[in-house]
Amino acid sequence: MSPLLTRSAAALTIALSLASAHAASQPNTAIQSFQVEGIAHYQDGSLRVNGVTLTLDKSSKFDDWWLGKSTLDGRWIKVEGFHQEGQYRVSKVDGENRDNDIELNGMVHDNALWGYPASDESLAPFNNQWVALECQLDESGKQISLCHLDD
Repeated sequence: MSPLLTRSAAALTIALSLASAHAASQPNTAIQSFQVEGIAHYQDGSLRVNGVTLTLDKSSKFDDWWLGKSTLDGRWIKVEGFHQEGQYRVSKVDGENRDNDIELNGMVHDNALWGYPASDESLAPFNNQWVALECQLDESGKQISLCHLDD
């Protein structure tokens, strides 16, 4: 490789590194929609799914007549809402039947999405990205696989 190309490649690497560091230091005020399915843990006014705290407020809606704060704990639910400044604000909660197909919308990090680690490499292309995916849930309800973009 010519010295000019080597220097250009090095300069580009440094520029990308600086841009990435600058972007990481900026506060993330973007609003992202999320969706998660899993077992609800509701205690003392706090809703958690897979260890993630979700904020219920007066605008949160329960789509099923039988579902409410008093009947959440231990149920398989689908939660939709938005994420901003580190908080997951719930807009809608549905009671769901657990099956093998699961739709998740959130941040992929370390080969996991919403606390579900992938048993294959299907999350790898989405690492550190906010995505909407369809995946297969294993029998234990603790791992996902065969994830692909939700159409």
